[in-house]
Amino acid sequence: MAQNGVPFGEGNFVRDWLQIKGNVYKPSREHPKRIIDGLKCTRSEVSGSRFWALFKSICKTPENFFKDCFVHNVCPLMFMKTSSKNVTPPQLKAEERKQLTAVCNNSFCKAIKLLNVKLIIGVGKFAADTAANALKNTNSSFECSKLYPQLALAPHLHGYQPIASLSFAMSFLLFLFSAIFT
Repeated sequence: MAQNGVPFGEGNFVRDWLQIKGNVYKPSREHPKRIIDGLKCTRSEVSGSRFWALFKSICKTPENFFKDCFVHNVCPLMFMKTSSKNVTPPQLKAEERKQLTAVCNNSFCKAIKLLNVKLIIGVGKFAADTAANALKNTNSSFECSKLYPQLALAPHLHGYQPIASLSFAMSFLLFLFSAIFT
């Protein structure tokens, strides 16, 4: 995502399947070891490949996917150490994390309300828990589930797609049945 602004923005899927074109503007400060190449980036992202391959297999076209779905990162920002190593929000100092969480949660809640979201599927436990926590004090009516297994936890997991497809299908079916029977 840091390269092109698309969540799980694996370059090949962003360019070839989503067919996104255009310029990606660089931040005012960028790390010399992590130059932003935008849509020209050739580095592959395993979690992005798995994520978009899963939905390509289920939906066939981006239009089918985006008809009823959207992808949003609760924290769409990237932080790095001077060594260029990623710094995730849990690694930030408590006060910095608290401030960042407040801003990100507010933005996330606005997107959920604007799009009238009914089902949130967090990609992994952290994402699902973070989304649920962000929305716990709102009047939003939604179900929050998680996609399993997490994309990044099993880099050598063969057969990821069938397992994740089943997890996605179960989340969706549970959402539908809870709506029918409540």
